Amino acid sequence: MMPKSPYVRLFSVLKPQLPILSLGVIAEIFKYISTLWIGLLGVDLLRMARAGDPASLLIPIGLSILVLAVLRGVSGYLSPYLCHVGAYRLLADLRDQFYRTIEPLAPAVLMQRRTGDIVSIAGNNVETLELFFAHTIAPLVTAIVIPVIVFISLFLIHPMVAGVYALLTFCIAFLPKLALSLNDERGNRLRELIGGINAFLIDSVQGIREILAFSRSESRFKQVMSLNDQYQEEYGIYVRKNSIITASFILILSGGVIVMLTISSIFVATGELDPLNLPIVILFTSAGFASMANIVEISKQFSLTFAGARRLYELMDVHPTVRESEKPVHPESLEPSLMVENVSFRYSSSEPLVLRDISFTVPVGKTVAIVGMTGAGKTTISHLIMRFWDPVSGRIMIGGHEISSLQLSLLRDTIAIVTQDIFLLNTSIMENIRLGRADATDEEVIEAAQVARIHSFVSALPKGYQTLVGERGVRLSGGERQRIAIARAVLKNAPILILDEATSALDTCTELEIREALKELSSGRTVLIIAHRLSTIKHADQILVLREGTIVERGNHDDLVRLNGVYSSLIKAQEI
Repeated sequence: MMPKSPYVRLFSVLKPQLPILSLGVIAEIFKYISTLWIGLLGVDLLRMARAGDPASLLIPIGLSILVLAVLRGVSGYLSPYLCHVGAYRLLADLRDQFYRTIEPLAPAVLMQRRTGDIVSIAGNNVETLELFFAHTIAPLVTAIVIPVIVFISLFLIHPMVAGVYALLTFCIAFLPKLALSLNDERGNRLRELIGGINAFLIDSVQGIREILAFSRSESRFKQVMSLNDQYQEEYGIYVRKNSIITASFILILSGGVIVMLTISSIFVATGELDPLNLPIVILFTSAGFASMANIVEISKQFSLTFAGARRLYELMDVHPTVRESEKPVHPESLEPSLMVENVSFRYSSSEPLVLRDISFTVPVGKTVAIVGMTGAGKTTISHLIMRFWDPVSGRIMIGGHEISSLQLSLLRDTIAIVTQDIFLLNTSIMENIRLGRADATDEEVIEAAQVARIHSFVSALPKGYQTLVGERGVRLSGGERQRIAIARAVLKNAPILILDEATSALDTCTELEIREALKELSSGRTVLIIAHRLSTIKHADQILVLREGTIVERGNHDDLVRLNGVYSSLIKAQEI
């Protein structure tokens, strides 16, 4: 099935706000109808004045013109107001739909895209759709209804005049199509460049310390200026092409009024047209052209708008790598045992296997540790258990159920994970710890912080637990960020615990404290430890040694030391 065009999809999302947008359209149409009505009454007033009719007959018409003028002003206010209210509600719905769509894509799909590009799509590209929803719907309907009304009115006055008007209207109606054909590819290119500039700027801001430390600020500046020059060049071409549309519109509009005036004057001279109908013809012609003016001007921006819509829907149409089971199992209780059976995995079909035929079990209440050189695939195993990705072969089971058959929410509620790469939200320490359990009380958050040995540090801060951590936790040290992550896991209180280099950013003294905290946290839980520091996993029930994606040794600490193999060599290397 062919995907729907962005035009069709944008119209399809209008339904929730259709009543308010319809009122906006009606107000816009009435604005033009009231203008035509005022013109007709004005001509009648002129005709009656020339005929010498008494003032008692002229005053009601004058008052009617006044009332219509007020109503025209009211409708001129209501139309953009109602359309903008409906538009921004639709934008809010689109953002919500966008987030709900991309959430299942994380991290398997989103890691292949630049953060700045996604931010650009969620921000700039959605925002440009305001042009379509707020400034296009009402003018588009008006540009159809009003010219039809004008054509019928002119046809009743004189068919030939109406025919000339229809020809000129057709020429104006062709201009939006011309704008799209001239700018479609250019709009896509401009949107891509904007996404690239946003991505580059976000990278530069997030990596500003490294850029300054390595004296790369000048080269980064030159790169962003190069991107900016490309954008300016493309936008210059875009503007020049739009100038063609503007010039064509001015030519047809100005020439059209002159043509209509000339034709009507000829018919007046030949006696085929009442002289008093001449101002009506000019008024109606001008109103008809004016009703189409907005859509012509807006069409010059359509290429950018629909390019943004395409980028939005392209990302929303990506199929998740990890899919929720259509018929998930609902166990009354999920035993926290873990089994990995013959699992192999690669990140993409074009890349080699990262894991090869991995098998191990973690019984309830036991601790299994995974060690190995960097790049051996240790963290990948934890990601597969969390179902951030699915293995290419083999299976992973929790409590005797394949994790692919469980609801993702249930699976991830069963597991607490402390990773090496800690991400903190730009909010308070209290809220960052509460990420572990949204309904936790302040007292429970503080208790978790005490277990993670960070309470005394937080209490000493001027704002305590309400201290903002900065973007990505930039105001805290690596060890402080890691202890907050441990407090999250404590607060979550999940039966399965994954510790992925949980003490890597801690000094030796703090590590000893945290190790005791983790020992307390691990009590009665099923624990999987991923570690470089082998001192942290000596007491594990089983240790797995990974090398190049394969388990090459397994056993407890003493057995592996006696084996004098890979594990033993890692021990000796750390002693050095």
